[in-house]
Amino acid sequence: MIDENTYIISDTHWGHKNIIRFCNRPMNHNFIMLDNWARVVQEDDTILHLGDVALGSRKEIYDWAYLIKELPGRKLLIKGNHDHSSSMKIYKGIFEVVTPFVQEIGGWNILFSHYPDERISQEWEINIHGHIHNNIMQGNFSPIVDLHKIYENVSVEVINYTPIKLSSILTKLGVPF
Repeated sequence: MIDENTYIISDTHWGHKNIIRFCNRPMNHNFIMLDNWARVVQEDDTILHLGDVALGSRKEIYDWAYLIKELPGRKLLIKGNHDHSSSMKIYKGIFEVVTPFVQEIGGWNILFSHYPDERISQEWEINIHGHIHNNIMQGNFSPIVDLHKIYENVSVEVINYTPIKLSSILTKLGVPF
């Protein structure tokens, strides 16, 4: 489905007014993310969005969907906790929606999910996820975290609001592939 050249991003929350305060985002974060995506991703690239695409009224979601549709790349989406059924209907034709999945890359079983440590039946060693933004995994996450596994948060706040190649994530983790 994907490979080391796939771009990954999570928790864009386009249009979410309170995210600026919640996550200390710059005021122009919406346009920073649009510009960075358009600058980095090419038309023939694949980009996997790990959820929480946009928030707002139905009209606002439609407006963001129109802009996202114009962004380059083959777009895959794992539904996040803020991607409600009405939003998912709007994203039809823009994203190919996939469920959290494990894929072997370079001998490593990698789980791609919105939530850290999504409970699925397949074994994995690395979990690339979003959901926690610029928070550390603690508190209500600690009961589900397996300390013998590797977790990598790719919420936009920790990837400089820019899609990141899977190869860069694996290199950062010191994982040969």
